[in-house]
Amino acid sequence: MANFPHMSAQQRALLPILFIGFITSFSMSTILPFLPQLVQDFRGGDFTLGDTGLLFGILGASYALFEMIGAPILGGWSDRIGRKKVLLISHFGSFVAWGILAYAFYVDLDSDVAFTLPGFLSSSDGAPILVSLSLPLTVVLGARVLDGLTGGNVAVANSYLADITPEENSSDNFGKMAAASGLGFIVGPALAGILSGTSMGYVLPVFAAMGITAIGLVALAIMPDAEKVRMELGLKLEDCHGEHERKKRKIKLGQALKIQYIPIILALYFLVYFAFNLFYTAFPVHAEQSLEWNPARIGYYFSALSSLMIVVQLFVLPRVSKKFKPVTLIVVGLLILSLYFYFAIASNIYILFFALIFFAVGNGTMWPSFLGLMSRIAGPDIQGAIQGFGSSAGAAASVLGLLMGGLLYDWIGAETFLFTGIGLTIVAIGSLYLRSAKQNKIPEKSGDSE
Repeated sequence: MANFPHMSAQQRALLPILFIGFITSFSMSTILPFLPQLVQDFRGGDFTLGDTGLLFGILGASYALFEMIGAPILGGWSDRIGRKKVLLISHFGSFVAWGILAYAFYVDLDSDVAFTLPGFLSSSDGAPILVSLSLPLTVVLGARVLDGLTGGNVAVANSYLADITPEENSSDNFGKMAAASGLGFIVGPALAGILSGTSMGYVLPVFAAMGITAIGLVALAIMPDAEKVRMELGLKLEDCHGEHERKKRKIKLGQALKIQYIPIILALYFLVYFAFNLFYTAFPVHAEQSLEWNPARIGYYFSALSSLMIVVQLFVLPRVSKKFKPVTLIVVGLLILSLYFYFAIASNIYILFFALIFFAVGNGTMWPSFLGLMSRIAGPDIQGAIQGFGSSAGAAASVLGLLMGGLLYDWIGAETFLFTGIGLTIVAIGSLYLRSAKQNKIPEKSGDSE
């Protein structure tokens, strides 16, 4: 490991994997500001059902769906052939996916590829609706599918981190990973918005993301294996967080659903993700079409949101978590968060930026509290399994929410945000059921925001 002054050996060991965490979130968020406009520009043909919202939802859902398929496979490979090798495979897949996306800018827009949607989507005479997608948009879809299939690098990176982290440092090190990822979500949209305003247009941020991903590949190539890091730190595998997780008792979903409060926890997990993804599909399209924001402004908006979230988690959450029980923070946080979505239907830019305070405060206190309570209800023996079931529920909700968000926006416009606000209010009411569960004040570093 390189020798940086004033840094401990543990801190130096963390640098490469934290950099990978930053690059991963940077790459994921770079496309947000200009993807709606890209869909609009590349749509071509006659899309007889819906509009940009549904197409945007399909692109988002395709990534989430194929990530659900690919992540467990990559995770299994990482257990057998090593974290570093799988991270290289996954990162290379993202690099190729960006290359495919860049290629979409150079293919013939007039060349259409026909798709037939499922039979329940039909015209008035009962005939199935044909959806004609341009070749560039088909290429974009292929890029998103490949990026999703190889998108398990976050989970594998966390596994690498667990394998080099002493159990007593797990909260601190995973908090640093969350901060690195959060920084990527700030820089990515902002840089994409700035670069897309140049003469090269939207292709420049794509090339920039390719370049950053290439730097990540170099960093991974020189990053030492977890075993070598442990040797340099004087750690044994059994002393590390990853080994503690592997030794925990495994249970099946059917068994987990018989444990008190676990069904309601998983149901709430699903509903939160579903409500959020309705918004994540609809708002970028709304900003581009109805608000007439350019990609730079969309990028600044998401960067401002990420910045506020980090401030809340660093300075607000540690204080309120000492004074209030988790269920209180969950319910109040959800109600505050829901206020944002009622403001989101406004067209005034100052109101929309002001409303980000409700988003940051609500989500920044609610989500870590929710994860902390879920961890305590599950207990130490099956915590990993319950967290895994929660992630699966969230992934399924993401696919459904992204598709439904696009459809709803095409049908009712900005009123889609009201569904998210109402949905989160319902989740807040449902969370009251957990008030009789065993509750302890959550530690200052309890988990990451969604």
